Amino acid sequence: MSKNINPQDFQDQPQKWALFFSGRGNNMRALLRVHPEGAPRPFLVCNNAKAEGIAKAKELGYEPHLIKAPYDYKALAQLLQEQGVTHIFLLGYMRIVPSSFASQWANRIFNLHPSLLPLYPGLDSIKRAFLNHDDIGVTIHHVTEGVDEGEAVMQKCVFPKGSYSHMTFSEVEDFVHRWEYQMVTEFYLNTLQGQQT
Repeated sequence: MSKNINPQDFQDQPQKWALFFSGRGNNMRALLRVHPEGAPRPFLVCNNAKAEGIAKAKELGYEPHLIKAPYDYKALAQLLQEQGVTHIFLLGYMRIVPSSFASQWANRIFNLHPSLLPLYPGLDSIKRAFLNHDDIGVTIHHVTEGVDEGEAVMQKCVFPKGSYSHMTFSEVEDFVHRWEYQMVTEFYLNTLQGQQT
């Protein structure tokens, strides 16, 4: 039976991350490319059998674990514990995890979101900020029961309002994604080194 994750359980255990993704997997690939030699290999979880990220993971020697609807998060939590997972990073995982799952992994589950939360939670965040001529950025935050409501642990304003009027949406979106790659790798490496929790 799965149980709540107590951070003290992992004080003397090397961090092992589960990376969740649903689509292209570019942030996942960026993180895997900087994964330190000798650290426990991340465990990959994907809920889309057609995701482009699966091939990218396999190119780097990883075989993602596929989950299918209806999603059994109790069984998934049990599997993660059996795999020795200590932390979870949602990287373009296009599902809302149940509140029970988020609570079970409290303070050990993080999400990447392409906006300056609390602004523009949910879907199409970059487009909505772009159309509103608003600040555009990226946030890494704790996952809690509320959608995109957890405390931010890293945040970057990529484009202040008024600074991208000469750019197309596609150009802005691509640039934001490049910042995402930088942020997820910095956060991951810092956390492995014990600089963040």
